[in-house]
Amino acid sequence: MNEADMRCQLFAECLEVMKRKGFDKPYEIFAEDREIYKRKRADLAIGHLEKGQAFLAVELKYHRTVEEIQEDIQKLREAVKEKAIWGVFLMLGPETYEYQNKLDLKALCIEEHGKDTAFVWSKVKSKVPEAASEALYLFMRHPQLTVVPQ
Repeated sequence: MNEADMRCQLFAECLEVMKRKGFDKPYEIFAEDREIYKRKRADLAIGHLEKGQAFLAVELKYHRTVEEIQEDIQKLREAVKEKAIWGVFLMLGPETYEYQNKLDLKALCIEEHGKDTAFVWSKVKSKVPEAASEALYLFMRHPQLTVVPQ
């Protein structure tokens, strides 16, 4: 597995949901195709990326260094602050890397249960102990976005 595999799986799942829910065509979903912020691209973007329109940006990381992960979180954070409405970051890596201990999300202004950010760590167990992994799911929303109760 690699990031491209993760992106393809997520893209396919998103397309299925869009079809099932009757989204307008052409579907507004892009993989490594559209600029989200200052010449930077997201692994996946969903929605209208034209100026002033709402969209979701997704970054995926598999088995990367802490520095690379921090860089992508910062890129996503800037995109959400300036342009995107929502941002999602998904990371999967070997448990032996101890990402949870090495990655200081508070230093990146990411709160575990904040108003505009949230994250959760989880362990992915395997029948093969060497294959045990840890996962990070991080969510961000634009600071001025208000959710209207329905």
